[in-house]
Amino acid sequence: MSNDTEKSIMRHIEKSKRTTTILFTDIERSTRFWDKYGDTAGRMMVDAHNKLMFPIVRSFHGTIIKTIGDSIMASFKSSQDAVCAAIAMQQLLRTKKRKSSQYKFRVRIGIHTGRAIIEQSDVFGDVVNVASRIESRAQGGEILVSESVVQDIRDTHLKKAFVDRCKFVPKGKREALVIYKCNWLKHPDITDQVKTTRIPAMPMRQKIELLVYFLVICLALWGCWHYFLRYFFADIEFFSLYLLDPHPVIPLVFLLALIELVVIIRPRIHRVSTRYLMFLKGAFGFGMFWLVMFGLIRIVGLDFGSYFKKEVYRSNHLFVKIVADKVDIYAKPSQSAGVIKRAESGRLFLQSQLVRSQRRVWTKILLESRGHRYGYVQRWVKNNGEELRQTLAGKFYVRMEDLYALLVGLLGFIWGIMTFRLRPI
Repeated sequence: MSNDTEKSIMRHIEKSKRTTTILFTDIERSTRFWDKYGDTAGRMMVDAHNKLMFPIVRSFHGTIIKTIGDSIMASFKSSQDAVCAAIAMQQLLRTKKRKSSQYKFRVRIGIHTGRAIIEQSDVFGDVVNVASRIESRAQGGEILVSESVVQDIRDTHLKKAFVDRCKFVPKGKREALVIYKCNWLKHPDITDQVKTTRIPAMPMRQKIELLVYFLVICLALWGCWHYFLRYFFADIEFFSLYLLDPHPVIPLVFLLALIELVVIIRPRIHRVSTRYLMFLKGAFGFGMFWLVMFGLIRIVGLDFGSYFKKEVYRSNHLFVKIVADKVDIYAKPSQSAGVIKRAESGRLFLQSQLVRSQRRVWTKILLESRGHRYGYVQRWVKNNGEELRQTLAGKFYVRMEDLYALLVGLLGFIWGIMTFRLRPI
């Protein structure tokens, strides 16, 4: 490595140094617990520890750097926030012990403030080593902090929380380190500052999976609506105008109604149950299985035989689809009549009847149900001497193969519910 390269790296390291506070937690006698109760019980204990501590770190503006076995390493920009987080950890663990046998373990905590090398999601430096040594000095249920932490918060309300000043020589050090014990038992309860989430704690990978579930569900809902449901409802004239050619205000009204519904039911939801997450994966399974089967049938053209082509539902009305860009809709079946509307490609309307006028075929479509206002659009127009189709008309059908795809989706729903597992963190 050249001298220029070394200097460049050194300059980068120097610029990344910041004053930070490191907090370590560790479960007392965890090795003995794993040996006595087995790996599964030990992993459950670590999971309970992490799910309790993670929200506390975040509530006091800390960052989880890493987990090391049954230990947590977190960083804080403020020593005061780190101490408050440690106090809240012990107080909340004490409360949990009274309610559940899941929290029988005891936690020791060590905190130190100093200059550290901060690189992306990791922290390096002597401050990390010293904080780890302080944590190992503590007993279960204790909070030990270095003198640098106490000096940093001497002008705050926390200065009275520290007692029992003592010294020890950390492993690998020559000079003694002054540490203090935090008397958290006499400190006012601050657990109300902990912001708990309504969603059970889970690793980031599973959170990403839930996001994928939600996106697939949205895609499946859109597919169900676009290819099936809107035709069912639009077959009723009153609803057709709102569903086939919606006013821009309609989606906004539905969105506001959904927001209002969420506001109403939110206070009633104290925590998202695992059953809801299980149902979410079930809905994902339905959407994924249905989309695959629907794509094979409608896009790839997979043929299951004549029986599956049998119709089980047919709409009462003919649906007219605009297949050209910017198609003029006239008040009467004549090009001399005024253009009352212009429709973009992909728009759908209900067909009333076909009209032949001026040697042209006109499609009469419903524009407004109130007063039964209609418009006329040419099925074909001439463009540079060629006939250009403007509309396609046909009825909506549901075939046996569509029901088969629905059945496959239901099997996917069952698969999703049966395979959902909440992972430990």
